[in-house]
Amino acid sequence: PVTARWSFAIPLFDIISVIFCRIKAGLSPFKSDDSHIHFQIIKVMKITSKQTMLLLIFISSVISFTGVFLQLNDVPEWVMFFSLFGLLIFYIWALFSMKKSGV
Repeated sequence: PVTARWSFAIPLFDIISVIFCRIKAGLSPFKSDDSHIHFQIIKVMKITSKQTMLLLIFISSVISFTGVFLQLNDVPEWVMFFSLFGLLIFYIWALFSMKKSGV
């Protein structure tokens, strides 16, 4: 079950962070804005939406292959879960750091 979460980590991280950021800002989690990961990448890196899509596919593939690699090497599921959770915390921290710096 944990390996499957590694496969869709980017969309999972994105939705969790967007909801968290919107609630923290006092907004409705259902309100539309540009806080999704693809908008942030376009704004920070100044690349096209096609390049952003390719970058996200690459990152998602690396994360997915990492999860499969860990599963094939018999890493305990609790280690895989907390590793993925650590990635989520790092992602949210990086997102807030970028927002504080005005990016």
